[in-house]
Amino acid sequence: MEISETAERPNKRVKLSELADTMLLPGDAESTLLSTSTRDSGKEENDVNDDDVRRKEIEVGIIHYVKPTSLKITGMFKSRYTDFLVNEIDPDGQTLHLSTLKIPGTKVDDLVPEASDTTHMGASAMGGIPFGENGKSHSVSADSTHDSRQPSGDDVAKLNSHFDQAIVKEILSLYESILSKPNNKSKDHPIVQTPLTTDRTVRAQIHADIRRVFDSRIESRTDHSGALVLSAASRHAAGSNKNKNKTNGRLSWAEKGGEHLHFTLYKENKDSMEMVNLLARLLKTNSKTFRIAGTKDRRAATVQRVSAYRLDVNRLAGLNKTLRAAAVGNFQHKTTGLELGELSGNEFVIALREFSVTASPPSSPDRQQGRENPKQEVERQLAERVASLRQNGWINYFGLQRFGSFAIRSDVTGLKILQGDFEGACNSILNFNPLILNEGNNTAAANTTAVDTIGTDDRDRAAAISIWCRTNRINEALHKMPKRFSAETAVIRHLGNSPSDHLGALLAIPRTQRTLWRRADDVFERARALTVGEAVSGRYSIFDIVLPTPGWDVEYPTNESGDFYAAFMGSVDGGMLDPRDMRRKHRDFSLSGSYRKFLARIGPGTGTGTTSTEIRSYSRDDEPLLRTDLEVLPFSSSRKGTESIATPIDKGDDHNDDNGNEMKQAAILQFQLGVSQYATMALRELSQGGVREYKPWFSGGR
Repeated sequence: MEISETAERPNKRVKLSELADTMLLPGDAESTLLSTSTRDSGKEENDVNDDDVRRKEIEVGIIHYVKPTSLKITGMFKSRYTDFLVNEIDPDGQTLHLSTLKIPGTKVDDLVPEASDTTHMGASAMGGIPFGENGKSHSVSADSTHDSRQPSGDDVAKLNSHFDQAIVKEILSLYESILSKPNNKSKDHPIVQTPLTTDRTVRAQIHADIRRVFDSRIESRTDHSGALVLSAASRHAAGSNKNKNKTNGRLSWAEKGGEHLHFTLYKENKDSMEMVNLLARLLKTNSKTFRIAGTKDRRAATVQRVSAYRLDVNRLAGLNKTLRAAAVGNFQHKTTGLELGELSGNEFVIALREFSVTASPPSSPDRQQGRENPKQEVERQLAERVASLRQNGWINYFGLQRFGSFAIRSDVTGLKILQGDFEGACNSILNFNPLILNEGNNTAAANTTAVDTIGTDDRDRAAAISIWCRTNRINEALHKMPKRFSAETAVIRHLGNSPSDHLGALLAIPRTQRTLWRRADDVFERARALTVGEAVSGRYSIFDIVLPTPGWDVEYPTNESGDFYAAFMGSVDGGMLDPRDMRRKHRDFSLSGSYRKFLARIGPGTGTGTTSTEIRSYSRDDEPLLRTDLEVLPFSSSRKGTESIATPIDKGDDHNDDNGNEMKQAAILQFQLGVSQYATMALRELSQGGVREYKPWFSGGR
């Protein structure tokens, strides 16, 4: 659908100068971009990245450790997407895995008629379907297929689960009459009346089973008393129903199990919302059709549950033929859709490359006396640090990814919305680094190499916003804008037609994304101060302490902590806000608040609490260390027997590979975290800031 361009330029639109002024701290813009030209120096690059991370942590208040240590741990995570595996844990504590791409109830026998023994015995590889020499299926006579039409033993058992044996015998006699006298009218065959069935769900299942078992030749209906009446279907109706069954799209939603199709989504290197928007675009439906329990990391291989309202499972499953680095499976219909926060946590399997541990003072007595080799010492020290995370935990900071990856953090955008500065919020969403465009810059030649290292999507995003700001050509800007930037797309499209309606532009952003900006994931139903007796009873620990996230429906502490909320939020740094006045005219911009645990720790309260550590060897930086859910599916060519995502990939000698390259060390961590707890903050505590996230060479200049 074409976007109509406005004939007149808007009276007021985003100014490039305003974007440039608010983009980076003074003096940082050029130095940040120019620093990308020093990628040839590994140490310098790492130092720059480490300093940048520390600066960002300080900006958002990530400062302290629970248990400082002199043990120095270094390593790098997310070097490859598949070095960081995230699997959602459902509310029942089960870790989700993509285990099948098959649609439930679709077998080869259901899709094609069975053939008799008298047909040609040449069979295709798929399900043994008989084919003749010309590739077309042979026709079969009514006599030869008579036996194959009889219900199977499993089908008869299913009927016996619904009715008593006498009723089942009557139904089978009715079916025999239909098969033996196919030209008779419906009224010429017997009618079977079953006992009263009051449960609507059971009745729906019986209707579906009767239609399936008897190939739509028996019609079932409910009379005024609630009893099921079975009779021969008319020849026209039987043929029509048979065609409906072939398309698998005519069962009522109740018969399928509900209006909401739940499925497991596997993705690599995509945001959750980006993936939802992609599915919606491919299926030509609205992104509002889909619901998720929470967002997952972008630079990772993740598995999560998604629900879709009234979506045909065949259409969705068909996308597996075209999706790249993504897949959908484990389909199930339910009566309700997913809600944000409808999970109990996430399981992580993380590979830390270039891993090393240095103790000060060095070593244990066993190591000093030669009873422990270097690898054993590293494994022991790593296990001790992980045990500390389980026992002592860490401060439950939000991870840096929660604040976005652009120069203007997402919390700054949220603050402007709370302040009612909708124009400022739109400006921050459309913020970009002018140096990316390499235009109007005296140092253009010097920056050519640096600009070339910026990712294509980031450059196209900057170019699209620049086109919009300079020319107001909506179509041209939207054509240039990468699909994954849905917020920017929505703002440009709306402001192009209503230049002064900045509130409308924000409301045009998909609601799921808007609510994720403002919503805390972990919501406790209630919180209160403990009595002195409860505090000394031993029933509670420091891990039970929660702090409110600002909102109108929370209880703030009545001590100095509560005073701090009011003082800080009322200051300039806090946005000049009143923590007790968080209602806004628009529901999506109101904060009801919630309670967030003060400390987090691995294991307790999340599924099985599985925790493991291992040191593995590798030689090449692009060498896979973990297997993803997609790789361990039964059809996968890389599957070897019974494997899990944490199954080791066999390595050779600990010192050299087959080509004589020196082997490096990687630490493999597997652990589970609760809702809204960040693995990056767990790794920060584990290594005291020594473990760093890999930054791609093309991620600079945003």
